[in-house]
Amino acid sequence: MGDQPLGPESYGDFNLETLDPENTPAPVLYQAIKNLGDKAIWKLSEKHPDVDFSMCKSVFPVEST
Repeated sequence: MGDQPLGPESYGDFNLETLDPENTPAPVLYQAIKNLGDKAIWKLSEKHPDVDFSMCKSVFPVEST
């Protein structure tokens, strides 16, 4: 994963408006949903800087097209 900490810019550009679950391969769908969830945690952490959050990056890289 490298020696750089993950941040909001570390995640793909998936969004609910363009995500098509019926026509998206399962690994890409998993990554998209994980990215959306992780982005939500980043937003929550910005609102609550007094709380420590831990997140795990996906075990396989997938890029959106």
